[in-house]
Amino acid sequence: MNRQYNSITPKYDITWYVKWIVSIILLFGLAIGPRGAGIVGWEWVDVVCSWIGAAGWWWVGYKWNDRAMQLVNGVFLFVLTGGLLRLWVG
Repeated sequence: MNRQYNSITPKYDITWYVKWIVSIILLFGLAIGPRGAGIVGWEWVDVVCSWIGAAGWWWVGYKWNDRAMQLVNGVFLFVLTGGLLRLWVG
């Protein structure tokens, strides 16, 4: 049985590139930061990469009119901003 699956998301427009770039940034932060490699002192890499990823995915959700993506990533941005302030301000 041969089934053809078609993506319902736009392909090769700006949102396609943003979603892939920020996904790679998210994975990099996860791998390098304390949740992955556990490198002491590199917590900021995880938080910064996660913030960039959440911002990018929020924007993609905005462009796609996807309220669930906007909500989740908007809250993620809010929480991560607190994490950035804690790391850099003390």
